[in-house]
Amino acid sequence: MSENNVVNLFTRLHDSQEAKLKELTEIKTLKSGGGGGTFDGMEPRVRALEDDMKRLLQDTAEIKGMLRSAPSAVAFGELKGRVDSLPTTAKMAAIISLAVGVLTLLTRWHDIVIFFS
Repeated sequence: MSENNVVNLFTRLHDSQEAKLKELTEIKTLKSGGGGGTFDGMEPRVRALEDDMKRLLQDTAEIKGMLRSAPSAVAFGELKGRVDSLPTTAKMAAIISLAVGVLTLLTRWHDIVIFFS
């Protein structure tokens, strides 16, 4: 090999290595932000975030509307009072027992009168 060929070979090798080093450092600096590594897809990602934020704001407004139309504490207090005044199982059993007793007395009234006469 001639001296020029050797110099050309080393020059190309050096240029190739320098280009690879430059590419690696550029990639490293682009990926240091924690994102996807490049800025190419930034617009669609920002647009998607903006759309998500719009939906979030719409949902928040809908929830606020629901809360405005929800019953107040006074209405819940009134409802609780009405529920508390409803008869319990024991009260209902007592009422049914009394009704059965009264019906029994009425149907056997003639026998009862004869028994005590």
